[in-house]
Amino acid sequence: MGSISAKSHAPAPTRARWVGVLIGGLIVAAGVVAFFSGSPGDQQLAGSPTTAATGSTGPETATSTLPTEHDMDHDTDHDERGPPPEQTLVFTGDEYAFDGPTEAPAARTRIEFRNIGDELHEISLARLAPGTEAPSSLAEMDRLWADAQFGGANAPVMVAGSHEIDPGETTHLDVDLTSGTYLVSCPFPDPATSEYHFSKGMIQVLVVT
Repeated sequence: MGSISAKSHAPAPTRARWVGVLIGGLIVAAGVVAFFSGSPGDQQLAGSPTTAATGSTGPETATSTLPTEHDMDHDTDHDERGPPPEQTLVFTGDEYAFDGPTEAPAARTRIEFRNIGDELHEISLARLAPGTEAPSSLAEMDRLWADAQFGGANAPVMVAGSHEIDPGETTHLDVDLTSGTYLVSCPFPDPATSEYHFSKGMIQVLVVT
């Protein structure tokens, strides 16, 4: 009687194992979908530099270090670097003469000039060289002032000067007046003839003691 050989069979997979395989596959698929659906900015490579949050929502705006426009009074020309003036000398000017003091004590002084004429005018001061006699005529003052502006032997020294101002305006200069003789002048040129106003009589002597 022949022997009967037993035929071996692999055990059939159970239902629990198939369920486990199915769930694992779903998890892997979900991970792949989530990775590729993210934005490029979110997929930062390992080891790449990071940027610290600054709280700003846009590019940083540079702050200008340039100074703002300085407030200026265009009706004045004055030197505010020194101490405040101790006295004020008032001059008025028109076509073509000055009206103002001819003598003053030495001191820190505010020279106030009021244009009461119909043209542009300005005011300037020049100190005569020591030993120079005070001019007694318009021609002498004219010559000395020309020397102060353009140079010459023993020329007066320019001390201060304003810009030209319109009729009705006022300007002022703060200067240190020391003992000596000064010429107060309007060096503004006539637009029609180019002749300086001081040559027309807008000049006078101021003696400081």
